[in-house]
Amino acid sequence: MNPLGNCSLSISASNLNFELLNRLKVVPTTVVRRGQLITTKSAAPYDIWILEVDVTEQISIDLALEKLIHPLRKAKQELNFIKNQYEVTLNCYLRSDYGQLGIQISPAVIQLIGELELGLNFHILSYSGV
Repeated sequence: MNPLGNCSLSISASNLNFELLNRLKVVPTTVVRRGQLITTKSAAPYDIWILEVDVTEQISIDLALEKLIHPLRKAKQELNFIKNQYEVTLNCYLRSDYGQLGIQISPAVIQLIGELELGLNFHILSYSGV
């Protein structure tokens, strides 16, 4: 089951208060600390807290977004406070061999995103098989 991409909530700043982020009561899938090596030659310029759900042939973009957002709905007040302190983004990273793909987001998922007052960024990564 190779991922076709992922959907993620990312919280970043030069100095994140990770204790504050614990108020979301969600365990991140990845934590990057400022200064941590992210490649052999570069260090992370920010602290980043990431919650991620893979998009696969079995898990659509819609379902991945729903799985990502559902646990955050219980912490909407905390998330709103965090959004006032830090950069909070909702992203979908999608991979394609040929750069051609369609994206469908259901009204129910759009409503969930709206309830959290978040935007949604799409990043299409093509492997240039054209």
